[in-house]
Amino acid sequence: MDRNKESGEKRKDIRLNVAKSLIIKLQLPFKKPAAAENISTGGICIELPLLTQRQIKSITSGKKDLILELELSGLKKPLRIKGKIAWWQKKDKPSGVAGISFEGLKEKDREEILRELLNLCLKGGFA
Repeated sequence: MDRNKESGEKRKDIRLNVAKSLIIKLQLPFKKPAAAENISTGGICIELPLLTQRQIKSITSGKKDLILELELSGLKKPLRIKGKIAWWQKKDKPSGVAGISFEGLKEKDREEILRELLNLCLKGGFA
């Protein structure tokens, strides 16, 4: 039985809560670091950096592509991933928290992410 269907969960990939801050960079007009809350091979939940309302609207409306640079310890170079905001909440953070799905991720990049997530789990990098 599919656990995600029972719980009403829409995502297909298991997400891991990040125990240590995992920093990614958002490619906006310039690079801005953002802290990840959880991650999977299909997406990531991040605390958005301090952005203007105009920047947030351009990203959430899809007018501007969201490019992520994901740096994981075992990767030789950061992965550049196109993302799409699946949901966004203001919360108590300066610009909010967003769930981002990875778009057009190559299978070899997905496998690299999975390998690094497993390594981090073994080293205690996830809650």
